[in-house]
Parts: sequence; structure tokens; C-alpha cells
Amino acid sequence: MWWLLFVFGCTELKSEFMSWMPLNVEEPSKSFNSATAIELSPWVSDLPQVTDIQFLDESTPTALVAQKEGRLSLVVNGKATLIAEILVKTDSEQGLLGIAIHPDFNVNRLVYLHKTPLDGSDRTEIVEYRLSMSDLTLEKARILLQVPQPYPNHNGGAIHFGPDGMLYVALGDGGWRNDPDGHGQNPRTLLGAILRLNVNGEPLVPQDNPFVGVQTHHDLVWINGLRNPWKFQILSDGRLIIADVGQNEWEEISIASKGANLGWNIWEGDACFVDSCATQDPFGTPFTMPVHTYAHDVGQSITGGVLTRYNGEAVYLFSDFSSGTLWALSDWDGTPRVQNLASLGLNVSTFGVDPTGQPYVADFVGGTIYQINGVPE
Repeated sequence: MWWLLFVFGCTELKSEFMSWMPLNVEEPSKSFNSATAIELSPWVSDLPQVTDIQFLDESTPTALVAQKEGRLSLVVNGKATLIAEILVKTDSEQGLLGIAIHPDFNVNRLVYLHKTPLDGSDRTEIVEYRLSMSDLTLEKARILLQVPQPYPNHNGGAIHFGPDGMLYVALGDGGWRNDPDGHGQNPRTLLGAILRLNVNGEPLVPQDNPFVGVQTHHDLVWINGLRNPWKFQILSDGRLIIADVGQNEWEEISIASKGANLGWNIWEGDACFVDSCATQDPFGTPFTMPVHTYAHDVGQSITGGVLTRYNGEAVYLFSDFSSGTLWALSDWDGTPRVQNLASLGLNVSTFGVDPTGQPYVADFVGGTIYQINGVPE
């Protein structure tokens, strides 16, 4: 399984391998923790390499599902219909990586994709589309953002709308190992950062972004100092809960606010990555330390994550691509607690949650999306 880890940026080997290596690896062993009564129920199958699951606000469970090789499908109550095949590069961590559904989708039918176009030089594109629900066709409306990528790994991938109606975009540091171009601590670049965009009019840059008019920073940057934020969620108060994939030793989860710097490549998790670690960046911003880390003897590529409720409290469900362990993080504003819920026996690539709070999890290799039963109240 070692070669699959660099799908999500944990082991940097020659990225070209991903274009031809077969998906015939041994999956993690499956063993459920009887104390939590977690069960998996297959919801839809035959969708290999799922990268994102985003539910529409419908009475019947209805989701848009992205696959790395560019397929976008609508899944209704467990039945998948192919909507479009997006032309994307698929080396290493390139591909169709993320979906965001506009908060006013029922009126404007707008969806947004995070992808690596097949044509031209390596770059991330954030593109707005209009989805017809009557004939299930996808029409490109406009390209919102293009960001050059120096390497085919550490592309990030998640995009979400926040409660403020703005679109948040996750981009990794651009690769390779050790952030050789220094993007994590370069606030002028869009790499190694969470960006915040206004898609509802002009200008694209929200004027309350933290670095608007600051010459030392790019004005689209909301949070920086990230390595490869494959997934994040947005809390009701606007803070982000970010699962950032580690390199040598540590995987991490952080809670970050507007203008935060998470410390990569000076810090990996809460461990010093260089000879001597400062506690703030050169502009005086204290580094935001993670609320939870785990070492590589536990797992080697963190997969976030969805917010739901379990045993009467808010929890963040997350897993690891290599180990398949399912955890629940709670009380992140007090004394963070992590409960081991189950060993799922999957190569977990992403999660979803439907409007009722029911969580779902995708097996990248097996190609099945499961309902996770036993977690919601």
C-alpha cells in the first residue's frame, strides 16, 4: 500500500507512478469497536477514487460525487448517474478534487469545482458551473481562479461556502518534500493557504479579507502556513477545522481563525521541523498550534472530516487513508478529546454528511460510499 500514500501527499515518490500503477492493494483489516456500535451500510458502489461528496438540500439523500479521474455523478438514494467527465490531469494528487454547492443552488443552480485541467501547464482551477437538474447537464459559466502548480502533489482540494456566503478554497504548498519553494511561509503566494473568494459579485476579493491592502500578503489569503489541507470544514462561528497532511512524523487537526498562520514548514504539527522554531511569523502573527496530532505509527495520511453529533455533543469525524481508523474529536475549545470509534477496513479518501446529519465515508480503492451508522443521535 505504500505507493498509495502519495495520492494525498504523505510519501513523495515520483508522481508519474500514479498514472499507471494498478489499484490492487490490500485494504486495512476491518474490526469494529463494540463499545460504539459503528456499522457501515453500502450506499453506492462502482465509484473508484472518490475525492468529494457534497449533498444537496433534498428530502431524499442526493449528492454530487467527484472522482479523481474527472467523473462527476449525481447519486440519488444510492443510484449514480454520470453528469460529466471533466478533462483533468491525474498524476499524483492532480485531478478533480473538490465540489462546492452554492447556498442559493435551488435558485441559481451553481456549483464549483476544484480541478487540475488537462490542457496547458500544471495549475489549479476553481471553476463555476451551472447544473441543470432537469436534464442533468453541466455548463461552464466562468473560471474564478487559476493558480500555477510547481509539482503535481500537495494540491489541497477542498472548497466550501461559509455561513458568510463566501467561497473558501484549500491549496497545499505545491510540493515536493520540505516545501522547497517556501510557499508555506510566503504570504504573497496563494499556495499553502486557505483562500476566501466572493463569487456573488465584484470584486472577487472580499474587502474584509485580513490582508486586503497589505503589501506583504496576497489579498485572497485567509489562513496560511499549511502543507496539504486535503479537507476542512467551517464551524458555525466562521472558524475552520483543518486536517493537514503531515510529512515525516505528524498528522494534525487545527482550529484556525481569520489571518491565522499554522506554521508549516517551521512546525510539523506541534513539533519543531527545523533546527530552531520561532513562535510567531516575521509579521508578528503567533503560530496556531493544532488541537490534535498523531504520529506515523498510528496513521500516515489524515483524512478529514465532517461535523455531526455523537452522544449529545458536537464531534468532528475523521480518519486516516493508510490505517482506516475512524475517530471522533470533541471539545476542541476546551480540553480536546479523541475517541477511537472503529477500524473501518477502508482506504478513506473523504466524508460527506446529508441534511439530516447522517455521515458517509468513501473507500478510495474499493469504490464504495458507505453510510456510517451508530454515530448520529
